[in-house]
Amino acid sequence: MPSNESLDAAENWIKLSLILAFMGTWIYFVSFSIYSAGCHKFSRPADERLRICENHLRFLGFVLKDEGNSRNLRLQGIALSELGRTEEARQAFDNSILILAPNLKRPRYLLLKPSQKLAFPILDRPLWEMNDPRIPLAARELWKQVLNSRMEL
Repeated sequence: MPSNESLDAAENWIKLSLILAFMGTWIYFVSFSIYSAGCHKFSRPADERLRICENHLRFLGFVLKDEGNSRNLRLQGIALSELGRTEEARQAFDNSILILAPNLKRPRYLLLKPSQKLAFPILDRPLWEMNDPRIPLAARELWKQVLNSRMEL
């Protein structure tokens, strides 16, 4: 039968392992979350915001829900349009819309009347966010073009 000292030592190692695993996970998520806040700050240059948004998706994308991924892609699209890369921005905006509203591609959605298409509630928040005055007009117009083209398919 093992002694109490060996059981206590094993118990201490298990506790230490769990604490270190928790601390490592916590530090990873908190540090990347703080770093990722730069993706939303329009006071930073567009290329820096784009890099931060891409890193955010790379390192924390697996935890984000659809709305988070969609918002990140919208922010990438804004940064890309500021850099003059309109085709990449258009693709980012399109992917952002398709993440939130995959039904826009389906034939059943295409049979709806135009008034019903505009009442797509999942797109209310992105539409509201894209009216932020800090977003350049070119990015807002590109977003509207992509949204309108997606609605007319």
